[in-house]
Amino acid sequence: MRPTVVLADYGGPELLSDVRPFLKRIFSDRRIIGLPAFLRFPLACLISRLRGGRSREIYRAIGGSPVNRTVSDMCRILNERQKDVRFEPGFRYMEPFFHKTVRKASERGPVLVLPTFPHYSFSSTGSLEDAIAGLTDVRISAPYYNNDTFLRLLSGRIRTELDKPGPKPAAVLLTAHSIPESAVRRGDPYISQVKEQAEWIRGQFPDVPVELSFQSPLGPVKWVGPFIEDSVRALAEAGIRRVVVVPLSFTVDNSETLYELDLYLREFAGKIGVEQVDRVPCFNGDVSFLSFLSDYAGRSLKAAVSEKTPVKGEKS
Repeated sequence: MRPTVVLADYGGPELLSDVRPFLKRIFSDRRIIGLPAFLRFPLACLISRLRGGRSREIYRAIGGSPVNRTVSDMCRILNERQKDVRFEPGFRYMEPFFHKTVRKASERGPVLVLPTFPHYSFSSTGSLEDAIAGLTDVRISAPYYNNDTFLRLLSGRIRTELDKPGPKPAAVLLTAHSIPESAVRRGDPYISQVKEQAEWIRGQFPDVPVELSFQSPLGPVKWVGPFIEDSVRALAEAGIRRVVVVPLSFTVDNSETLYELDLYLREFAGKIGVEQVDRVPCFNGDVSFLSFLSDYAGRSLKAAVSEKTPVKGEKS
């Protein structure tokens, strides 16, 4: 009996008609809005209605989310390349839904959940943990943001982008999805993991300025900064003419990379004097990255057999 590896992601709306239901599912998640259910569900309906128009414009600009297709294609390629385990896609907020995929797979045998996001956070991996609560023989892989192979693959892509022609001086701008400061105070390890990863990358490029910023804050609460606009503005004021942007939170392209970085940030940077903004592409179905995922899944499954206990991230 082959184990199943569920390649987990948030998912994304491919059609404009999917946008509001997608938003409603996100804001109904207790890991996103930490209110009692009787308050959270009506609020999720309200937010999805208020944000629906703007979000539809974003997804219209990028031609719909590619996440579902990309992750499904990654699983197909992984299954073609090896037969030891079966890879299946599972999305937290879109079909095929993560919780259904894992429950069905767990009826056949052991399951490893392998998130596409490399860090642990209460709002990402924590939400996956909630969805599989009570299931036996299901393990969530440890975060791989600091894995040597993964880091070498990422630094190689940064180097490739830096070596392309462009105006000088250039700087590397690392960006990660922000989280509320209140989550950090509750012990969410995500920000410390991002900073650890950023410090490693900084050490690989001693001759180039490497800055860390955060993106996608939402709502009236205080989020971790500095925000990406402030970082780009500071680089422009320092005379930087070219910025190479590196998304750290995502290995698969989504609206945060395709819209926020490729469209919005390029326009913003151009208005304040940055001549060129290049983005290090997400891994998506890169063959080397898929090999890493296959190897990492195999090692995680072997560790699960040895330990006989699931390895979970820190809990809130």
